[in-house]
Amino acid sequence: MTLDSTSSNTTERCYIDDFGVHNGLPNNPHLFKLAAGSFSNLEGEALYYHPETDILKHNEEAVVWVHNDNGYLTEVAFKPDTEEKPYLLGRLVNAERQNTLTAREIRRRKNDPARALIHEVGQDLLDIPEDEFRLHQKN
Repeated sequence: MTLDSTSSNTTERCYIDDFGVHNGLPNNPHLFKLAAGSFSNLEGEALYYHPETDILKHNEEAVVWVHNDNGYLTEVAFKPDTEEKPYLLGRLVNAERQNTLTAREIRRRKNDPARALIHEVGQDLLDIPEDEFRLHQKN
């Protein structure tokens, strides 16, 4: 992933070149991939989140474009078929909550600097030393 940013008087935007589809994508039934070339301004695959696992015409407006960084999910401002480059908005902790609790996900939550979901892991799993995770890892 390549990030670059530009500054304005009020905000700094962090533009992205890809959606992190190949950057440790978590198992999450609410994340969906969109094929490369689906839009004129999309070279690679895109990633989006939907609160339901079935996207139907009546609920398609709930789609949220997402960037993945090894299970950390961030909302992306993305306007398909425009010249505007996609850029990062805020972290989607509620979407991360849907990540399957694999050993990798538990490690991510345990080491999250924001400690956003650590309380949902369970103390028994948090007590496993880092070097023993490989013994418990399923993925």
